Amino acid sequence: MNLNELRNQYRLALLNQDADSIAELEAAFLDAGGSPRDVVMQKEWADKAKPLIEKAKQLKKDNFSLNSLEFDQLDQQAKDYGPPLPAYIRGLMRGNVPTAKISSGSKSGFTGKLDSNCSKLDIPKDVQKEFKEFKKIASWDGSEAEEKRSVLAKRLILQHPEMKEKVNLQLKYGKKFRQCNQKAYELGKTNKPKEELDNLIDEIVSTTNYEKDIVKKIITKQYDTGKATLERSQEAKEEMEKMKDNPNVIKVVTPSFVTTVHGYQSVNDLELLNIHQNFISQLAPDKQWTVVIDDTGDDFTNAVFKKKTPLKGKIVAVLIPSGAQQQLPVLPEGFHASKSSLADIRTATDAVLSSSCGVLGITAQSMHKINGDLWYVTLETLIDLILRLLPVDGPTHLDIYAEQKGDFDSKQSTVLKKTCDVSLNRLFRTNPRRAEQISISAHFIEKEDNKWNGYADAVAFTWGGSTASLILKQSGWNGTCLLGTNPDQIRYCIDSLERSEPLSEREWDELINSSDTDIPNSLANVLLTIQGKEAAADQNLWNKYLDHVQNHLYSKAIEMGKLNRQIAWLKSYMPDEANFSPRMRLLWLTTQLAQANHLGQTDMISVYQKEFEDLCTLIYPEDAPLTCLTCLHVAVAYMNDFNFKTAYDVVKDWIGKDEAIPGRQYYGQVLSTIGQLNAFIGNQEKAVEACCAAIDKFEKLTNASEMVKDINQTSSFKVIAMMDSDPVPENMTTELEKYLGRTLEEAADQFAVSANEKEFYMHHIFLRYLVHVNTPELKPIIEKYLSHKTEWKTGQFHPWEMILFYRALLQTDIADRKAYLDQAYKQVPQVDDGTLKAIACVILGGLYYYDRSRKEELEELTQKVIDMLPYLGKQRVATLKNQLETPVEPLTLAKAVLPFNFR
Repeated sequence: MNLNELRNQYRLALLNQDADSIAELEAAFLDAGGSPRDVVMQKEWADKAKPLIEKAKQLKKDNFSLNSLEFDQLDQQAKDYGPPLPAYIRGLMRGNVPTAKISSGSKSGFTGKLDSNCSKLDIPKDVQKEFKEFKKIASWDGSEAEEKRSVLAKRLILQHPEMKEKVNLQLKYGKKFRQCNQKAYELGKTNKPKEELDNLIDEIVSTTNYEKDIVKKIITKQYDTGKATLERSQEAKEEMEKMKDNPNVIKVVTPSFVTTVHGYQSVNDLELLNIHQNFISQLAPDKQWTVVIDDTGDDFTNAVFKKKTPLKGKIVAVLIPSGAQQQLPVLPEGFHASKSSLADIRTATDAVLSSSCGVLGITAQSMHKINGDLWYVTLETLIDLILRLLPVDGPTHLDIYAEQKGDFDSKQSTVLKKTCDVSLNRLFRTNPRRAEQISISAHFIEKEDNKWNGYADAVAFTWGGSTASLILKQSGWNGTCLLGTNPDQIRYCIDSLERSEPLSEREWDELINSSDTDIPNSLANVLLTIQGKEAAADQNLWNKYLDHVQNHLYSKAIEMGKLNRQIAWLKSYMPDEANFSPRMRLLWLTTQLAQANHLGQTDMISVYQKEFEDLCTLIYPEDAPLTCLTCLHVAVAYMNDFNFKTAYDVVKDWIGKDEAIPGRQYYGQVLSTIGQLNAFIGNQEKAVEACCAAIDKFEKLTNASEMVKDINQTSSFKVIAMMDSDPVPENMTTELEKYLGRTLEEAADQFAVSANEKEFYMHHIFLRYLVHVNTPELKPIIEKYLSHKTEWKTGQFHPWEMILFYRALLQTDIADRKAYLDQAYKQVPQVDDGTLKAIACVILGGLYYYDRSRKEELEELTQKVIDMLPYLGKQRVATLKNQLETPVEPLTLAKAVLPFNFR
């Protein structure tokens, strides 16, 4: 399991209050890189989730269904808490509560008391803590443990050369134990006699002096695990044989691209296909299929690629096997979803959900731009996918009925038939055996010409219209049966796997960055899992993708989000004998740090500070830009911890270097960071000066998108520093409007009614200006913004809590001000991070100014912030404590505690 998977399993154990699983998963989570602070945060998460679980139990007791409005509201609340709570309450409602799974790969070594020769050696007191941590994982297995073990060993030897013998001894024993664990597992998997374990047990005891009873227990457990794996594999094979021989059994037939690559080696491979009950590859094969196809949305032109275009075109197929026609009630004659009630649409979609029919849909927007009709090309591509995913077991005929559109009416059915023949011919090139089994008839029809067409119409309507969005959400089709991923990409990936060829770097890259990878059980993720299993067994294949990622790095056009997904996949499927180079290790840690900084988390830098320093020193001659990028992210981590002095020390040396060494873009980002640091300590003049110098560098970049991104971000720092200057510069409004890209009047109208996530930082800075500067000239702007009060939108994540905070301060009515402050406090993301906790404390402190009943809550939060932020400073600590006794107004408190863009 990776860290996120371990976190989710740990949460499940906490929800179930399973003490044994909690202890084991907590240890595995910590050793996979989780922090003690994160453990506390997960326990707080579970405590906060308990009321929702109780509510779910009550709904179940009162016989509410998963389709009820009451459960939908609960489901929405659970999604705000994040996984695995939504799945947990759904399981609870179904009477099948999920339980935590403990991966054998996450912790499969010695878990008892370590009593080896190594532990008997004298250890200096100042090293005992570090050595204890190292010793703790010396016998654990898994790539994460191997990586951490290696890093800790090198660090110990580097810092304490006298420990070299002891460290190497511990590594030797740990390795011996892991090797014997693997041998025991293989003995079980090959069904060798259990007596052969005695030799392994004696081998460990004789070399390490571990207690024999504990060793025997662990080795026996590994043997039993291996034997269970063998038994599951045999059971799965026997089950498949039964399915083949019994025509009355409903079969789960996989698409051939899965069976070609993996077959049924164990029951876990069956779980690979758990996409959706209506996903066509999971249906039983049938000799005769009726395929009805309908579309939704009016736009099948290149305009669909514009983000704000409404009614984007989508095409949906419902596949009805001959055996399912009795399951589907005939819809009213002339059924048309756009003219029907939601109740009638739900009746139609529920019928599909409960049947053995298949659903598959793709969007015109996910296709490539062409100078032609996207509708017909999208239809043809949908047919290509159906032919590849359809369960086929012998001669299979498809009757395709596509609702006519434009010039394609019933007179053009021969054109559709020829298109289907071309699709079959394409399939024949990659899978002739499958293509030979399939025959097709095809027709363009009017809506009323086929009694089943209403079902395709209903499914398409839920996908295309907001009025039926709840039905779509409850169906689970979106992202599983109704695809957002480029269908050409899916088709090419299937064809590559059919030919037993690995995905090309381009195919892999496009697939790993597709929109559907955010959905765990999507087809895109199934394909990535299949390829991942292949890469884990083939180091050359894994290295091919690693080289591709390294080329991404050398291009210097690094996209951190994309890079994060690429490296996460490589880590998940790393072969045992593969390992990252120091440069790759530095980039991996930098990527993780960038993600932590985005979330405002500060604990990662304290764990890896020394390793960052060592790796940067080692890599600088090889890749100075990468080490500069690392320093920038390390500086942000220190800033989030209010440790501005250390942040400055991290980046200051880059100023004296030639800009060609890190490259112009990173050099500009160093200047921008210097600007931020000056603003944080109150030197606004130098902050503006550094930001202007950074913008001057960015304006010379040749990459237009990177130039705009960096200029916008640094301009935000610049205008905040300007509005905090005393006096505020005369050109403040001009500079702010330049940054916003609109006049203040336009901003007041547009931001007030928008929740656009790409503009909420601008929204925040605009309101910050209105509240902080608040000159008579700004009064009309404030009134214009307030005039939209009934239309105000609220989004998620930082800085929405500050938008609400400033909205509160614009109110003249005290009751309204308290209400918005309370809303702002509740809006602070529930993560155990120092910066966000400080923001929450200030907002609650501001609310306390008007409502003294919150004192106990404020006392607790104030102490937590002081404990979490050792670099907060005496003055800020004193201000927070004084607020409890002699409270000041919210803005006064915010100015005293939250520097620069933290407010």
